[in-house]
Amino acid sequence: MDWYQIAIAAITVIALLWGGWKLAKRVPREIGEAFIEIADAVEDDQITREELHAIVARFYKVLVTLQQIKTPSLAPGSFADWLVSLFSKKPKPVEFLPTSTKQVDGSVIQQIIREKFPEGELYLSDATKYLLCSYDDIALFLAQDKTNRLDYVKEKFDCDDFALRLVGQFSIPEWSELAIGLMWTEKHALTCFITDDEKLLFIEPQSDEIQDELADWQGKTNRFIIL
Repeated sequence: MDWYQIAIAAITVIALLWGGWKLAKRVPREIGEAFIEIADAVEDDQITREELHAIVARFYKVLVTLQQIKTPSLAPGSFADWLVSLFSKKPKPVEFLPTSTKQVDGSVIQQIIREKFPEGELYLSDATKYLLCSYDDIALFLAQDKTNRLDYVKEKFDCDDFALRLVGQFSIPEWSELAIGLMWTEKHALTCFITDDEKLLFIEPQSDEIQDELADWQGKTNRFIIL
């Protein structure tokens, strides 16, 4: 076994003993995904900005998962107490504001969306200005948001609920003026945003993946977009 496989196995045992089966299943998957992100990024000896943010987001999720492990009653100052403390400290939440300053009016937003999706309904809730999104800001926001960690329940908490909740997470002071909204295709509901270089991108709320194109299972036709 490689060293990282041994580390994953050890952390999984700790998660199983003190966090339960559900947490034990999540830990190796998330750590494995983080290492896959690293392997994919270094494969061509050139790490892009998107790959770097994907790596940061993966490891932040691992930290958030590990902090859910409940610390057992151990002798203060013992080696076991120190070992468990490594995995039970809560990562300090990142507090930041959007860095983008580029604003456009609704006609520009409409043009960007219509170039990608000439069909379907489009509703712009703000008649004046929209603040375009920094890709970096969105990636960091998603890294600390927990919408994707919720359980999918068919017909009760499914794709539209995930998408609506994520849009709601952005609907807070300083963030609410960003060009972020809800999109519903012929198959799926998800979140979309417009970057400061005037591109329409998509967020899959169940995984936090940022996409420049929709996957086949997400649909190809716009039914409606609300920003």
